[in-house]
Amino acid sequence: MTTSFATATTRAWRALSLPNWTREPLLHFVLLGALLFAVDRFIIGRADDPHTIVIGAEVDAEARQLFKASRGREPDADELAALRRIWLDNEVLYREGLAMQVDKGDTAIRERVIFKALSVVDANVKLPPVDDRLENATLYEKTYTA
Repeated sequence: MTTSFATATTRAWRALSLPNWTREPLLHFVLLGALLFAVDRFIIGRADDPHTIVIGAEVDAEARQLFKASRGREPDADELAALRRIWLDNEVLYREGLAMQVDKGDTAIRERVIFKALSVVDANVKLPPVDDRLENATLYEKTYTA
């Protein structure tokens, strides 16, 4: 009687349980792999994406500072939006230039990097703020006065 009860219970359980194909090891392998890929995508997706450009508060602060230094007043909302677009365009061009490796083999860029590295080492401080007007003037002076 005990064996028939156990057999009946097993049959009832199988009738209520999932189909036989759900016990396949291949299905378990595929589901586990999909779960691992989903977890990886979730974790890695939160990391900084090199293709994503974020215009943060430091960009706005720098834009306001440069605008105030050149015009003597704070930029309004339209001018700040224009400064952000210009910064974004420049960042896209910079990253595309690095991707195309236009910095390789250019002596002017090499000299500028060496100069900046020496300045940092000599000053023993963090990187100085970049002023494009000074860079262009120095480059012009080196190029056309030599």
